[in-house]
Amino acid sequence: MGVGPAQQPRAFDFVFRELFTAALGVLGIYVSARIMKRVLDPNADARERSRGRRDAILQRLHQFGVPYEALQGLTSSEEALLHDIVFPEDITSSFGSIGGLGGIKEAVRELVVYPLAYPEVFRSGEAAAGDATAALLAPPKGVLLYGPPGTGKTMLAKALAKESGAVFLSLSPSSLLSKWLGETEQTARAVFTLARRVQPSVVFIDEIDGLFRERSNSEHEAHKNLKAEFMQLWDGLTTDADANQVIVLGATNRPYDVDPAILRRMPRAFEVGLPNARERVSILRTILAGVKIEDEFGFERIADVTVGYSGSDLKELCRAAMMQPAREAMRRARRGGPARTDSCIRPLTVADVLRARKEVNRTEEQSASYLQRTGGMTNVTPELSQDEQMAAVAGIAEPFMRMLSQATVKRAG
Repeated sequence: MGVGPAQQPRAFDFVFRELFTAALGVLGIYVSARIMKRVLDPNADARERSRGRRDAILQRLHQFGVPYEALQGLTSSEEALLHDIVFPEDITSSFGSIGGLGGIKEAVRELVVYPLAYPEVFRSGEAAAGDATAALLAPPKGVLLYGPPGTGKTMLAKALAKESGAVFLSLSPSSLLSKWLGETEQTARAVFTLARRVQPSVVFIDEIDGLFRERSNSEHEAHKNLKAEFMQLWDGLTTDADANQVIVLGATNRPYDVDPAILRRMPRAFEVGLPNARERVSILRTILAGVKIEDEFGFERIADVTVGYSGSDLKELCRAAMMQPAREAMRRARRGGPARTDSCIRPLTVADVLRARKEVNRTEEQSASYLQRTGGMTNVTPELSQDEQMAAVAGIAEPFMRMLSQATVKRAG
């Protein structure tokens, strides 16, 4: 029996109402699920964004040259460390942007950059086949940069990663330590497994004395376990032929607080000390490159009156000096003159820099404390000659290396 013409609109209305009701029901369920998810799991959206960033990092790693096979089966700890990866093209520091440190830059270039950039020459895996030359050319698995604050240790570490084209894995206490039992050790293991996956890589630990301070009986058990796990995995780098392009790089201004067992695993240590007069001139030229300065700008004169200034101090000095012509331009602007053109700011003069010395003092207290604890001078005063201060700074290396040697002998005994 067919449906009459009068009944067709009713059937259509019935079907439409049923579909509309079903659609509203599905929409209600979806909205309710989203609300319940947000209430029960407030971090769900953050995890979604984190997964998006993780996928973007994995894609960049593949473009960087890491094969897909090496990135398969990442653990949760390795995925968490992906966010600490810095790619060479994202690093702004380079050897050219670091003034001074000529000898140190060349030494670390030979020790770190060349083995990562030319692995066919420094192939430590051939040592297992009896190649004594490859064993001697194998780069050290640990390098320490130490020196007073503000001398460019972190910039030098970033420049090493950029020049070598290596993935830069920057570690901090927040990325390693966890309140959950056993998770800190898993993260420490993930550091080295991830570094092997994405090699060539540089594992950088800034302020290494904060993470790996000398062990004591009062130390928390979690810190002891972290150090033990980290050192065991670190030793594995020296015997694992597949990890010949992984280097651990540490920086500190308190080398006397670092655990001797950690120092032993960093056989090469470089003092990044306060710059001498020639290096201060180089730093000033680097900082003021591209800045309008007077024709007869006396770099040497400024270097002579900034004895004991670190590279960071010199940068702040130039920043404060540049405010002098900027203030003059702003005063003219308030009077109705030009204010937004390059020509409105006059060139920087030596007088501006000398005047800025009243606002910016060198890092005297930190440097004096560093020298005192490492066996140097008990105080650095402006009355001392430049040669005397530079001799004191240069003498830091000897007591530090003597301390390292004593710690190694004590451990061997």
